[in-house]
Amino acid sequence: MLFTKFRWCIFLLLFTCILQYRTNAQSSEVSTNPEININSINEIPEEQNNNYIGSLVSDQYVSKFSEFTGKLASVNLMQIKNITQIKSLEKSLKKAKSAEKKSLKTKIKKLKIIEQNIEEQIVLIKEALKLLQNNKSLPDADKLITITNVKEIEEKIKLLNYTFQNNQPEEQFKYFQIEKQNTYTASKNIDCKIVFDGIDPQSKKAKKELEKEFLFGYTHPKLKSYFKDKNFLTCETQLIQLNNKSYMWLYITIASKDAVKNYGLIEINSTLKIELIDGSILYIPNAQNSSGKLEAYTANTLYQVILPLDKTMLKQLEKSEIDKIGIMWSSGYEQYEVYEVDIVMNQIACLKNK
Repeated sequence: MLFTKFRWCIFLLLFTCILQYRTNAQSSEVSTNPEININSINEIPEEQNNNYIGSLVSDQYVSKFSEFTGKLASVNLMQIKNITQIKSLEKSLKKAKSAEKKSLKTKIKKLKIIEQNIEEQIVLIKEALKLLQNNKSLPDADKLITITNVKEIEEKIKLLNYTFQNNQPEEQFKYFQIEKQNTYTASKNIDCKIVFDGIDPQSKKAKKELEKEFLFGYTHPKLKSYFKDKNFLTCETQLIQLNNKSYMWLYITIASKDAVKNYGLIEINSTLKIELIDGSILYIPNAQNSSGKLEAYTANTLYQVILPLDKTMLKQLEKSEIDKIGIMWSSGYEQYEVYEVDIVMNQIACLKNK
């Protein structure tokens, strides 16, 4: 009996020790776990919330700064392109004959209207960037006010562009579309002068041929007194699409029966250099020998140059105007200023029109 009581005492003592140990362990776990610390339960959500809002404001602030920096770079590029175009056309205007001057003056006038709009945009973009730069160290609440002010400037820019585009004929701001598109899109006002669109009777292949149009003229300074009303050298161009392959033809007329002696020929595979106003340069080989043919009733010498255009060349000619064309004659290299800078762009657009 005494032994039995002793066993129960030992059992109760062990049970009590185990229970006490588990209670202490749970108490220790609660006190060392910061996530369930009673004193901090109400503090953490507020702190996390403030950090979250601060992160959003900072991200939005950086995003706006990056956005307007990109806009400024894009508009500056537009301005450089526009100024380059104006200078090129003004240079051509000094050399142009009376028949060409009206067209050149119209283009210059249109570009100057665009230039004014670009300058107004730059002023607004710089104002937004100045706000963002000066207030970048302010508290989040003040940064939110800055972001709101910048958004108001953004709306002014949109309104400026909307007003400009709706007050100008579409062809006056085709150069202005750089920010929205990289390729030139034919406006509905382009007069597509298509002389053939069907199956070519000789090759039996699909052919689309545009009318020849004046591209540039040139008269050497020493000859200007003899060629007052026309150019000594004239170049017309037309684009032809044959079986989905595109070609740029150049028709060069030199007002001299001795042109072959003085200029020679343009040999097959000799490279023509085409400089675009955006700074790009194309090197295109001539697809045939252009030896020059004397036209008996005019005493002019005629050359025909065929330039095959691959897809990359077409894209480049489609998105930027031609500034200069360099021709390697057998007698030497000559470079010519282009008057009708957008003729090829228009013709490419016409080729694409179905």
